[in-house]
Amino acid sequence: MNKTMIFGATQLGVDSHPVTIETQIIGSTKRFVIIGLPDSILRESRDRVRCAIENSGFSFPNREVIVSLAPAALQKRGAGFDLPIALSVLAACGYFSMPSLESYLAFGELKLDGTVKDLSGSLATALLSNQLGKKFLVSEDYFSRHPNFFEGLNLLPVRNLSDTVEYFKTGEINHLRPIKNTKSVPTVASPDFSDVVGQSSAKRVMEIAAAGGHNVLFIGPPGAGKSMIAERLNSLLPPLSLGEEVEVMKIRESVGIRVEGEVSRPFRAPHHTISYAGLIGGGKFPKAGEISLAHRGVLFLDELPEFGKNVLETLRQPLEKKEVLVSRAAAQLCFPADFTLVAAMNPCPCGKLGLRPDSSELGNASCNCLPTEIKRYTGRISGPLLDRMDVYLWLQPVPVKSLRMSNLQDNDSTEGMKHRVSLAIDTQKSRFGKESSRNSTMSSKCVSKYCKLESADRTFFETEANRLEMSTRGYLRTLKLARTIADLEQVEAIGTEHLAEAIRYRRPDVIFNS
Repeated sequence: MNKTMIFGATQLGVDSHPVTIETQIIGSTKRFVIIGLPDSILRESRDRVRCAIENSGFSFPNREVIVSLAPAALQKRGAGFDLPIALSVLAACGYFSMPSLESYLAFGELKLDGTVKDLSGSLATALLSNQLGKKFLVSEDYFSRHPNFFEGLNLLPVRNLSDTVEYFKTGEINHLRPIKNTKSVPTVASPDFSDVVGQSSAKRVMEIAAAGGHNVLFIGPPGAGKSMIAERLNSLLPPLSLGEEVEVMKIRESVGIRVEGEVSRPFRAPHHTISYAGLIGGGKFPKAGEISLAHRGVLFLDELPEFGKNVLETLRQPLEKKEVLVSRAAAQLCFPADFTLVAAMNPCPCGKLGLRPDSSELGNASCNCLPTEIKRYTGRISGPLLDRMDVYLWLQPVPVKSLRMSNLQDNDSTEGMKHRVSLAIDTQKSRFGKESSRNSTMSSKCVSKYCKLESADRTFFETEANRLEMSTRGYLRTLKLARTIADLEQVEAIGTEHLAEAIRYRRPDVIFNS
């Protein structure tokens, strides 16, 4: 009896895992069976494959067709098995040489007319096929949208089922269209810091955060510009490298986000009603959450105390490890989560605590919140989570008189800030030898090596650290922050002025008592 084998893939988390697809035609009973823990989408593949085969000019066997997916204990999910199953059935019917299939990995959904559809997850599967040393069959439409990602990979872009069979018979596809890049998607202009009037301290903090990858917490009344400033952080960062683009695209595709054109740095701003699984990742078959979708970019949490406390506490491990482990009965998966956290909050439930007199023109500046209400409000953010923030900054609203048209000219534009940030990032690349390494991720060993202090500077820093009762984590984070400040000034040695500025940003006691 005819039996064939080809490779396919199923996606778990952001990565694809190999699946061996064996097909055998036996007996005389007309039946089409797929075994090996297929999900509902894959079970429906039987009808798609049958129609695609017959509409492509081939005959579907009038006998019992058994398709086995191995390993049997691994849940198989998605429509990406349509193409390898169809090829396996056609090979078993004798339409082309069977042994040739074993060196291929195929991934694609079939339309009823046999066309191979563009399918999310193709990039992760292409990388898997390269690791396995297989030639990859991928949708021509998908390849034409992202040809740069596949450079150096052994793959064959296919348009439809009949073309693919022709390739296995003759070794070439006569109707393969020339691959052209999809028309570039118009680039949306990034918001510029020149739009932000005043708030020089906040702009300085954004420079430091962009240069060193440091986490920031803004505290201030409504209308101070916290969200507006946070949304501009990505504009200071360099474009993603090709390797980073692949990482970001794999994550987006794993949750079904279609990527068009250039892959930009992510900026994720989930609402405070988000669930634990929505932020961290999860589900029966775990999917990436917002912190992974923010990988290589920015995660902005506005109205921080309004998030569920159990949701916020789950951030503690990802902020340290730059990854998150999600354990479920079906699988235990590790998702990347290397992001910069920018959070914003009001100082009290009404938001008016600490308003200075010259801001009274923005409204009633008096806070009517009871001390117990303020303490309960700010207490929703735990000490351990606060300790993982690098910068705390109080923002006052800009007085109305400063918003006159004559005052809207600001020399502190994104272009000038980005230049300083780029120089600091280049310094860190040279220092660590890795393109994506930042000062914020330095190990204790690296801190000892790259954050050396002169005797007088060390005495000053240790005195301040003792006075502020810094934790070990806080001590190290302040040194890393000072290292970034020195890098922005393009100086090798960390001086007292750099330490003093870093210490000023690491004062949550002052911020929450303002």
